[in-house]
Amino acid sequence: MVWKTNEVELQNRGDGLVNANAGLFGGYPAASGYVLHVHGTNMEELIRTSAPYPTGDGDPESSQVRSAVKGEVYFTPKGFATSRPFEVGDLYLNYLRGGPGYGDPLERDPNLIEQDVNGDVVSPRFAESVYGAALRKQGAKWIVDVEQTGRKRQQMREHRKARGIPARQWIVQQRERLLGDQVRGVVRRTYRECMQLSPSWAKEFREFWSLPEDFAFSAGGKNDAD
Repeated sequence: MVWKTNEVELQNRGDGLVNANAGLFGGYPAASGYVLHVHGTNMEELIRTSAPYPTGDGDPESSQVRSAVKGEVYFTPKGFATSRPFEVGDLYLNYLRGGPGYGDPLERDPNLIEQDVNGDVVSPRFAESVYGAALRKQGAKWIVDVEQTGRKRQQMREHRKARGIPARQWIVQQRERLLGDQVRGVVRRTYRECMQLSPSWAKEFREFWSLPEDFAFSAGGKNDAD
């Protein structure tokens, strides 16, 4: 929160829209970022009346900031915002994405998941959808049902098998996307510029995907838009 001055300009620079940090050994990537500012807030009134106010945002789909504070909200999932003026009471959220996962989340110890949820490290909905935990509330505490979690995880593994494809088949599909000019936006421009800046990298890229020696990502057109 900006305090004691109206002469402040702030900007955001971070990852947004894409997962910049890949997981290891089955772990999921880190969350993508977003920008959240609130201008012309009622923070001074909340503080003066000892009313609840946000100290973070936690789950962006159940935002503490949006639910507790009135004001003009600026939000973008791009993770980047140019410099703009802030005044006393305005809120600036610098959302830190954290690191990627290590290991299959379905193998995490249920007791540790229980600690994570009760310690506000993982939200209950992600404990259920990502880690396969079966949760129930006991008073103010979340409890993980170990037996039910085992059954739920087995169902999730079966679902993985049903929708999964062999790696060789996936590579063929992705190669067809490259040849069919189906790579879009920032990803497309990034690959094109990398190939232009580094001939050795371009050569390795073409060889890995079995592409023609003259393959390149063309510039312009609807597929090159951000």
